[in-house]
Amino acid sequence: MRLALLFWVFSVMSVQAEDACHDLWFTRNLILDRAGQCFGTNLGSAVFNNSDCLTRSPDLSKQDQDLIALLKRREKTLDCKVDADATRLPVNVIWLRLQMKTLPVARAARFTCKDWSGPFIKLYDSIEPTTAKRTGEIEAGDNVVFAHEPRGKWQFVTVQRSSEYVGAGWFESDLTQQALGQSGYCDEGG
Repeated sequence: MRLALLFWVFSVMSVQAEDACHDLWFTRNLILDRAGQCFGTNLGSAVFNNSDCLTRSPDLSKQDQDLIALLKRREKTLDCKVDADATRLPVNVIWLRLQMKTLPVARAARFTCKDWSGPFIKLYDSIEPTTAKRTGEIEAGDNVVFAHEPRGKWQFVTVQRSSEYVGAGWFESDLTQQALGQSGYCDEGG
């Protein structure tokens, strides 16, 4: 029994780490795509479409260089191996993630707040209140997935409704992810 439980725990951790690896790869390469990167791999070309690319060596701001360095360190820590020959990347709501101005940074562990019973929350593409555009919302009954590092008081989430991903974005909260899970807003977490 203990061996089966241990195997299950490691399997869940492995799946979450693999999800994080895909997410980290996506964010790192989205920065490069926005800077004009021309991708030479099947995966890069499929995800980012080289139609507007400019160079194989884009100039990056100091902020982008620092974020890419952080993402690479995280990928190394998780021993990520994303298949560059693939033509599909399993990242949830990729169509919304492409629109984000403030890019989220994945972490290996995630928390799902099931059956949200808290207040209606608007989600945004940025943590800059003056320029942020609305990308979705959290409604009663939604499953809210926390799989990214918070930025100050801002949390990045993906939202499931009826087992389908329907939204993603940032919201501001004084509650930590752990406190949200213990707030009574969730039926259960996992």
